[in-house]
Amino acid sequence: MARERDDRELRAARERAIEHISACYAHDVIGVDELERRVGEAERAATVADLDRLVADIDVPPEARAIVPRAPAAMARGAGEPAAPVLAGAAPASQTVVAVFGGADRKGAWVVPRKLRVWAAFGGADIDFREARLAPGEHRVSLFALCGGIDVIVPPGLHVEVDGAGILGGFGGDAGTEPPADPDAPRLVITGVAVLGGIDVVERLPGESGWAARRRRRRERKARAKRERARRLEGKK
Repeated sequence: MARERDDRELRAARERAIEHISACYAHDVIGVDELERRVGEAERAATVADLDRLVADIDVPPEARAIVPRAPAAMARGAGEPAAPVLAGAAPASQTVVAVFGGADRKGAWVVPRKLRVWAAFGGADIDFREARLAPGEHRVSLFALCGGIDVIVPPGLHVEVDGAGILGGFGGDAGTEPPADPDAPRLVITGVAVLGGIDVVERLPGESGWAARRRRRRERKARAKRERARRLEGKK
């Protein structure tokens, strides 16, 4: 019985340590290399004391611990209508969305901050930019999923740069566009890491389901291929 109790305490301490390490990464206290090293050591730790020492020198800044509430749905306009633009100086500097053993979302006509952190641990987060209000210029989105999932939806035409990695998890998506002609146009730079979890960045029209979006993209790819073949044939004449 004592051995079973010790094993339970060690498992609980390991989960707390990994959550703490992940939170520090989500708030830029440590980098991805340090994240991988500490999570690996936490998995190999043989005692609670080892785990306590592993996290003793890092902590999340107090000002970054608030959970961002859910955004209200768009009320004054129909779903799918373009959102009103945001003045360059009106976008919040930073916000954090946290989902721990539960869910969180941002959708509708919400104002996108210049820096958005999304952290999901044993839970899920949905971040929908299709009707979001973006100021001109760059918005950086940092994603971290630990034994959880984050789904990001972006509209066609919005410039998106995506870069991420999966550590015993998955990071993927089909979003990404060429740089806009207007250097002041809104753009998203999305980075992330999934540890024993998943992050997916996809492109959809407002109100469009995932299945309908895949069908639309297949039609668009076929149409582009057809135009390219016609252009090559025209060039040979």
